[in-house]
Amino acid sequence: MFAAFLVVLLGGAVLAPAAAASAVNPPPGAVAVPAAPSAGGASVALDPYDPKNFKVAIHESPLPFKVSANYVTVDIVITLNDHSPISRAYGVYLTFNEKGKDATQNPAKCEEAHYNEPEIPRGLYRCTGIITHPGVWQFHGTIDKPGNILVPIATVQYAKNFTTAEGVVVMKMKTEALKYIVEGKTFEVFLLQSHVILAGAWLLLAASMAFLALPRLRRTLSVLTLHTLEVRRGFLVSLLGFTFGGTVITGLYLLTTQTAYKAPYSTNSFSKSAWDSITRLPYAQDYFLLLYGKILIFGVMAAASVVLVMEAGRQAQLAQDTDALDRDEESDLWTRGVSFDEDGRVLHDDRMVASGPTAGAGVATALPTKRRTSGSLRFSPQTLWTCVWILIVGAASIGMCVTGLKYLHELIESTIAATVLGAGGG
Repeated sequence: MFAAFLVVLLGGAVLAPAAAASAVNPPPGAVAVPAAPSAGGASVALDPYDPKNFKVAIHESPLPFKVSANYVTVDIVITLNDHSPISRAYGVYLTFNEKGKDATQNPAKCEEAHYNEPEIPRGLYRCTGIITHPGVWQFHGTIDKPGNILVPIATVQYAKNFTTAEGVVVMKMKTEALKYIVEGKTFEVFLLQSHVILAGAWLLLAASMAFLALPRLRRTLSVLTLHTLEVRRGFLVSLLGFTFGGTVITGLYLLTTQTAYKAPYSTNSFSKSAWDSITRLPYAQDYFLLLYGKILIFGVMAAASVVLVMEAGRQAQLAQDTDALDRDEESDLWTRGVSFDEDGRVLHDDRMVASGPTAGAGVATALPTKRRTSGSLRFSPQTLWTCVWILIVGAASIGMCVTGLKYLHELIESTIAATVLGAGGG
């Protein structure tokens, strides 16, 4: 009995591996049947594109601000039934129409808000439509599987009665919008170019004043160049004032006529409410911050150039007085008589210098020089070098401001054109 039981155990041990192997690798022609979910509730991954596995909701987006009450932004939110995070992309499109009428546009693709605001979970798609007048408007969201926009897998709808109390106004029709033409004027192009040329000339003239004001920079110039600048210093200062005035006048004209939006100062008030009113428009805050920043930088550079002009004048007067003093001393040397020793060297009589008629001459020569140079304001080398660096850094900063303004101006013009041309409706 015991021997028979032992044979059965050994036979089961031999047959068990073979049975397991046949289960893993079924013989040719056999069909493998997947195992059913266990009673313990083993999870099976949901198909994210099966409409039975997700829900769609649509509502007006809770944005903190609006470009206009006619701009209606809606959020289309997709959530999986098992509340798992969404890791796939959907094709989400928006159409909208006045109740009972056809859609005002072709389906517009909505963008997933997560990629602009990472704190928003995936699955929220944001779209904007421009309604042309008050009334009941319907917004239709269509969800497609990416790459297959002809076969929607889900749709959703949102309707609302938009009233004038909310700020909705009647906008122009497309036939009027087509009159929007971007065109330039020769005079304004010429004035803008003149503004740039005058500003550049002013900067070069201010740099020439820096070379005349700082002794270290003066020594870098050749004798001929330094002499030419000194002789024409008065003309250069006058030209500096002319280019500064021309830059300011042309800049003010362009500020009143050529800004992308009407500048806040045109309301005759620099109040916070005026600033807040204009900066609600697209890109307006960055645009005007750069614009007024450029003006402020130019004002600081102008103040620095005044310091350099004053010091250049003082240095020129000092150089002129030094030359005059040298000539007076040389002339006085021969007037009062010169004695030489056996080797031909000039003999100086200390008594003649200390007393007598020649002492008064020396004092008389020195006193006028002191009177001429002591009346002008003198700046420290640190102050002068600071002014030079203000000109250098200011010029670079203004260049960056101009580049940013040009880029923002193009964005604003594109936004305005898109708004006007898309304002009509059906």
